[in-house]
Amino acid sequence: KEWTGEDGSIIAGVPCRGLVRRVVLRGEIAFLDGEVVSEQGSGKDLRHLVAVEEGLVAPVLRSTPNTPLVAGLPSTYEMDDLPPLNQQTSKKDLDSATGNGIPIPVGANVAGGGSGIIEPLSTSFPPIGSMPRYSSYILSSFKKDAAKQWGLEDGTDASTEIQSPATAAAAAAAAVEAEFAKTDRLPGPLVGYGEGWWAGRHILSVKQFSRHELHRLFGVASEMRQIINRVGHYDLLKGKIMATMFFEPSTRTHNSYQSAMLRLGGSVISLGDIQNTSMSKGETLEDTVRTMQCYSDVIVMRHPQVGAVKDAAMYCSKPVINAGDGIGEHPTQALLDAFTIREELGTVNGLTITFVGDLKNGRTVHSLARVLSLYNVKLRYVSPDSLRMPAEVLEECASRGVDQREFKLLEESVIRETDVLYVTRVQKERFANKEEYESLKSAYIISPKTLTRAKNTMIVMHPLPRVTEITKDVDSDPRAVYFRQMEYGVYVRMALLAMVLGKA
Repeated sequence: KEWTGEDGSIIAGVPCRGLVRRVVLRGEIAFLDGEVVSEQGSGKDLRHLVAVEEGLVAPVLRSTPNTPLVAGLPSTYEMDDLPPLNQQTSKKDLDSATGNGIPIPVGANVAGGGSGIIEPLSTSFPPIGSMPRYSSYILSSFKKDAAKQWGLEDGTDASTEIQSPATAAAAAAAAVEAEFAKTDRLPGPLVGYGEGWWAGRHILSVKQFSRHELHRLFGVASEMRQIINRVGHYDLLKGKIMATMFFEPSTRTHNSYQSAMLRLGGSVISLGDIQNTSMSKGETLEDTVRTMQCYSDVIVMRHPQVGAVKDAAMYCSKPVINAGDGIGEHPTQALLDAFTIREELGTVNGLTITFVGDLKNGRTVHSLARVLSLYNVKLRYVSPDSLRMPAEVLEECASRGVDQREFKLLEESVIRETDVLYVTRVQKERFANKEEYESLKSAYIISPKTLTRAKNTMIVMHPLPRVTEITKDVDSDPRAVYFRQMEYGVYVRMALLAMVLGKA
């Protein structure tokens, strides 16, 4: 096939022969087999606004390509592509080295404000009062980079003259933080962690995932399963440290992450009992997160407040993984649940999944329903009126064309069509009224009698812990996979840690 490069591209007007199969932009697939798969972006050509003064600034070398000072800003330049340091550098030199209009990283030392003498990048930002003078273009670029990092659009005109660099930079950062706090938008990946969608990314919500990225994760998880079954460990993360911060009780999630990290050759530190930390003295969550990031390479956090983990990620320069935030989400549980279905039944497509129990407070079902909506499935919800699946989850799944139905009773017709029976406990800790809990805790009980009406190929899942909702004599039924489900979780979390840290 013959075609000509589009205007605005680096091959504009160039006759080409061949077929474009895939386009990757900033580590994410934007075009695949004739279809645009990325979200629609926006922007405008600002090349005519570039106004770097003669001899004012030049690119600055970083001594290490690891975690950047500000995520989303350039982390390193190639030595051979730069003009020598400590010499007069003209705009022509700058353009030839980096391409016209590429801003320097924030934090660069520019001696003399306009002399053209360049010094190596310092290890921290200069004090606000002594920030060097940058052109308005560079400052607006910082704002745009910061906004891009947090998935926001910056409407500021790049040509607007900014009188006070320090004030403008602080205001831009505050505006991004405030906007992010009141939206569902999630931060993009930190740089310096390698290539790939997962590398350096905070894992905060299942809304981040595409089906393509799930398949990549599950492929690595399958490899981890094979490696562990053969040799028991794989020192892929030797020298890396994972910090756990659990503000709610946990048996499976906490130990699953520790097991995953240790099997990969890494180490684990834990915040421990909150009463034995400075938080008991009044230290904020933000400061505690900043402290823990100094001692680790990745942080796994559980918190009783919805959105608290996302807020913590705003202050952290290391990847943060959400291990559950109140009644909000539990994204990695959803990942291991989908992986369990895939491993046990061979596919997720074409299945009918029935959720039973406390669907209002069960963060696992909120996340799993959203993940399953990426596939061709049917979802059935069985719960009392007071414990129905939240409307926002139903609406999200409906927007993707998922067949959904709600029931008050686990009817025989529902059991007969079910491929995956996902049972959840009624969560006592979420009830303010003890009497209400007592009246609902045994609303649905799965017993061997229940399963006599089910398919022989159906599987029974549960995020655990269970109370009375599944009787113990179901454990011996080969369709009960909830203990194998925990084992699958280790493989998924091994894959997740390795990919987030850029090692897989």
